[in-house]
Amino acid sequence: MHPTVGRAPYAPRLMIGLILYGVMQGVHSLRELERLARLDLGCMWVTGGIAPDHANIGRFIVMHEDSLTQGFVESLTRAILKARGSSSTR
Repeated sequence: MHPTVGRAPYAPRLMIGLILYGVMQGVHSLRELERLARLDLGCMWVTGGIAPDHANIGRFIVMHEDSLTQGFVESLTRAILKARGSSSTR
């Protein structure tokens, strides 16, 4: 018999992309992030098409909460905007 194996975890960089994209769109609830991942073409592009449910998004956030600080998100956003040659006050 083969042991039961769950699906592979989502890549952290794609989950961070989903969360950051959501924050930049003003989306903060897990269910709204789930909906964004399934329906928003920009989000699909950023995340490579992953569509985790709200429970998986929540587990990821809890598992990495020490790293996902406001300072981290702000610094990552600034780095992305700089790399893209963009600026934003939003």
